[in-house]
Amino acid sequence: MIKRVTISDKALEASFKVAELIAKNMNSHVIGEKLIRPACLVMVETIRRINEMADDINDIVLEKIKNQKLFSLQIDESTDRTSKAQLLDFGRFVDNSNIVEQFLFCKELKSTTTGKDIFDVVNNFFEKSGLSLNYCCGVCTDGAPSITGKYKGFVTLAKIKNPAMIITHCFIHREALVAKTLGEKMLKVLNDAIKIVNYIKNIENKDS
Repeated sequence: MIKRVTISDKALEASFKVAELIAKNMNSHVIGEKLIRPACLVMVETIRRINEMADDINDIVLEKIKNQKLFSLQIDESTDRTSKAQLLDFGRFVDNSNIVEQFLFCKELKSTTTGKDIFDVVNNFFEKSGLSLNYCCGVCTDGAPSITGKYKGFVTLAKIKNPAMIITHCFIHREALVAKTLGEKMLKVLNDAIKIVNYIKNIENKDS
């Protein structure tokens, strides 16, 4: 027999825990009705409004993309502080002759972080939103194997749906890779540049 916990059960458990905190702090029981209950209502109402605003913004962005049809994506998979894999997706599209970049979603990769997992999350989001990867003209990534893998990467699976899709490497990650590759050589050049600047400054100070 499976025991299912309802929202009312959780609400009752929460009320007991709040009552326990009030008792441990030796406050009057009426503080629950006078302060804690109104405070909880304010927090719930505020969070509800924030969620509604976020949904409204998301709907507006998706509607603009649908009107323009063509769009590009920037995808990045990262691990948060709780060691959970998060997939972030930004969309770029033209709006009134301006190139606009908007955050589309951040979704947790619940099991593994393979190219297929990433593709399924992205594809499901677009299908539910009424969009299609057929109109995606480009994808910008950090070059991770799960994204750009030749056989099972996200890019490979996405290009099956849209072979015309152009793949680019993020410029920020390129700079990071260059810095790692140059290493001590870059440091020596920078140190020499600092010495030259300091030397010129010393000469100017003496002349003045």
